[in-house]
Amino acid sequence: EVKKEKTKNTKTEKTKNKTQNIGKIDLEKEILCAKKENDQPLQNKIIFNEIAWMGSQNSPNEEWIELKNISNETIELKGWQIINSDQKIKIIFKEGEKIEPDGTYLLERNDDNSVPKEKADKIYKGALKNSKESLYLFDQNCQLQDEIIADPDWPAGDNKTKRTMERKKDLTWQTSEDPGGTPKRENSPGYKEIS
Repeated sequence: EVKKEKTKNTKTEKTKNKTQNIGKIDLEKEILCAKKENDQPLQNKIIFNEIAWMGSQNSPNEEWIELKNISNETIELKGWQIINSDQKIKIIFKEGEKIEPDGTYLLERNDDNSVPKEKADKIYKGALKNSKESLYLFDQNCQLQDEIIADPDWPAGDNKTKRTMERKKDLTWQTSEDPGGTPKRENSPGYKEIS
């Protein structure tokens, strides 16, 4: 009888441990935001400001994304997310990450080499496709703050000359005048082809 008691207790302990582990796994799961059918981006706090979807002259892998704070207050980014259409890019911002009013925030792919003269604010994984792509920016409540749809092509930017896609004041897009773009600087007046 004594032996049976021990077996029961061991089983109970094993079950407890399993339950505790399940709880830990659940806490670590990422809850990703998703665009709902009729969602319209608010575009009143943080926006996508410039995208190097084509990479750089050095490498097509040297992609980067720049955000801009267009509000009058510092925005804490904890819980904000950037997700692309196939969820290969999943950027979730952590405690202490923020953007000052009129400030920019530079995210570089894989390492801090995509923009040689500027330090990245954050490194991310995952590639942007050159067509049939989309990028969504959600706040901490999963409200859609901004989006870019490449259907089938990006609204601006040039893959041959590696000119980036920049936001204009009216929030439409233009191709950068500067090959390599204007990371952490004022956006260019825009590229005009001389005919």
